[in-house]
Amino acid sequence: MLKQKLSLLTLKQNSANIHESITLNQYDFIAIFLAVIVGIILSIMPHILWLFKTGDFTWIADNDDLLYLSTASTAYHNHIMSLGDPVVITGGSTVYPWIQLIPGVILAKLFALNPININFIWRIWAGISVSTGWYLVTRVYLKNSWVALGVTVIFMTDIGINSCSLIFNHFITATNIAVGNTGGLLQTNPKLLDQWRLITPGMSMVYLLVHIWLFRLALTKPTRNRIILAAASFGVLFYVYFYFWTAATFALLIGILLDDNHRKTYLSTGILGIIFGLPQVIINALVKNSSNKEWLPRIDFFLPIPHFSELLIPKLALSLLFLTFLWVIFRRKDLIHLWALAASALLLTNHQIVTGLQIQNFHWNYCYGPVISLLLIVIVTELIPLINFWKKPLLLCGIALSSLYITTGIWLRSVEVTQTKESVELTNNYHKYYQQRFKDSNFRLEPRAVVAGKKEFVDFAVIMENQRLLSGYSVMVSPTIDNAEWDARIALNAYLEGIDRSSFIVQQKIDLMAHKFGPWRRNKQILEERVQSRQKYFDEIVADPVKAFKKFQVKYVALSQNAKSPEYLKLGWKLQQNGAYWQVWENKL
Repeated sequence: MLKQKLSLLTLKQNSANIHESITLNQYDFIAIFLAVIVGIILSIMPHILWLFKTGDFTWIADNDDLLYLSTASTAYHNHIMSLGDPVVITGGSTVYPWIQLIPGVILAKLFALNPININFIWRIWAGISVSTGWYLVTRVYLKNSWVALGVTVIFMTDIGINSCSLIFNHFITATNIAVGNTGGLLQTNPKLLDQWRLITPGMSMVYLLVHIWLFRLALTKPTRNRIILAAASFGVLFYVYFYFWTAATFALLIGILLDDNHRKTYLSTGILGIIFGLPQVIINALVKNSSNKEWLPRIDFFLPIPHFSELLIPKLALSLLFLTFLWVIFRRKDLIHLWALAASALLLTNHQIVTGLQIQNFHWNYCYGPVISLLLIVIVTELIPLINFWKKPLLLCGIALSSLYITTGIWLRSVEVTQTKESVELTNNYHKYYQQRFKDSNFRLEPRAVVAGKKEFVDFAVIMENQRLLSGYSVMVSPTIDNAEWDARIALNAYLEGIDRSSFIVQQKIDLMAHKFGPWRRNKQILEERVQSRQKYFDEIVADPVKAFKKFQVKYVALSQNAKSPEYLKLGWKLQQNGAYWQVWENKL
C-alpha cells in the first residue's frame, strides 16, 4: 500500500512540475507580512533590549561588527558612495562588498543616525530580506502558504539551520541553557542564532534565496524572461559573496550532468550569469594583484596548505546529502538543483584537496547548511500525506510547533544578546566611549588622524570620529599593509601603551599561537620569525620613538585612566582629555 501511495505521489508530483508557476495571492501577502514581523523582531531585538537597558539602541555583536562598521564609516564620513580602508589616511581599497554595506550608510545619513548605528539599519534590512526570501523559496517548493510560513519561521529561529541539525539540536540546546548548562556558548561572540550574524549571512542570504527561487521558476517553465531573471540573480552573487557565487557556479555544472531534461536552462543561466558577474571577478583580481602578497595569506585566503590537511568532515551534512540524493534521483528530480547546490558547497569546503589552498573554507556551511535543511523539510512534508492522520490535529501540531519556535527563538536571542561575553563587553565599551567623548567633552579628534592606544577606545574613534587606527583588526585585513608593517604597527602601539619589552614578547607569542588565521598558527618556525620581527621593531622604536611617531603619523594615543604615564609623553605630547575611562594625548611634535 505504501509503495502504491509513493508511486501515485511521484506521478502527481512529476506531472505538476511540468508547467509549475507561482502567483502570489492575498494569503501569501499576509504570510509574508507575518514572516517579516518575526524576522525584524529576531534581527533587531538586540538593539531593543539595549535601548531598554541603557536608553541607547546601540548593540555591538562582536569584533566583526566593528570591522564592517570601520569600513562603512569611511563612506559615512568622507564619500558616501565609496568604501575606503580605515587604516590609510585617504582612499585605499577593501574587499568588502559595496552592495551590502553602502545602502545602510546612505540610510544612516538620511535619518541622521550616528555611524555606529549603521548596523541597526543593516539588521532591519536583514529581518525584512531574509524572512521574505525564505518565504518565497519555501512557498515555491511547498505550495501551501501557511506551510511555507511555518517552515520560514523554523528557518529563522532554529539554531541548527547552518549545521543541518534542525529541531533536535535547537530544543536540546534551549533546554540546557534554561537549566544553566551553557556549554561555553556565551563565552565569546554570539553563536546561537548565527543566521542573523552580520554581514554574513544576515546581509547576503537573501541574494542566494532569490537565486534559488528564480532558478526554480526558470526550471519549471523555462521562458526567456525567467531564464534572464535567473541568470541575473546568479550574476548578482558575484557582487555579494564569494562563497555563494562559487557554490552556485559548481551547482549549475552538477545540474548539467544530472538533469538531462533541463540542461539548456542550466547552461543558459550559467553563461549569462557569468557574463553579468565577470566584471566583479576582474575587479577583485586587480585588487589582489595590485596589493601586497602577504595580506591574503595573513587571513587564510589563498594560503598554501598540504592537499589533505585541514579537512572539514561534517558527518551529519554528508549523511543527509547521500540520503537526499537517493530521494531526489529516484522520486524528485525537480529537486536536483537544490541538491546540487548543497553538494557543490560541501565539495568546495575541502577544495584544498585539488587546489592546495585555504580560503576560510568553513564559510561554505552558510550555503550547504540551509539548503540541506530545506531539502529535508521538502521531503518530510511530502511524506506526511502518506500517513493516515487527521488534518485538524496536524494543523494544530504545526501551529504549536511554530509558536514554540518563535518563543524559544526570541528567548535564545535575548540570552545571547544580554549574556554573551564579547557582545556585552563591546557594547559597554561603546557607551563608555560615547559618555566620555560626546557627553563629557567638547574636544574632538582631527578627522583622518592616526589614533593608537587602548583597543576599546581606538575601535570607536575610527567609527565615530573618522580616525585611522595604528593597529588592530582592520590593519590585519588591510590590502595595503604587508607583514613587516603589520609587525611594526603592533610594536609601536604596544610601546605607546607603555608595555615593557619582556611583556610585549611574551604577549606576542600568546597572541600568534591563539591566532585564528595565518601560516604562523601552522608552523612554529614562521611563528618565531613573526615574534622576532616584532621584537626587532620594538627595539628600534625604543631607540628612536620620535622617528616611529613621524613615520606612522601618530597624532593621538588613548591610555587607561589609571595607567602609569610612559616616558615618551615628555617628548611633545599634550593631555587633551583626562576622562572617566581614558586619557587622550595629542602629539604636538
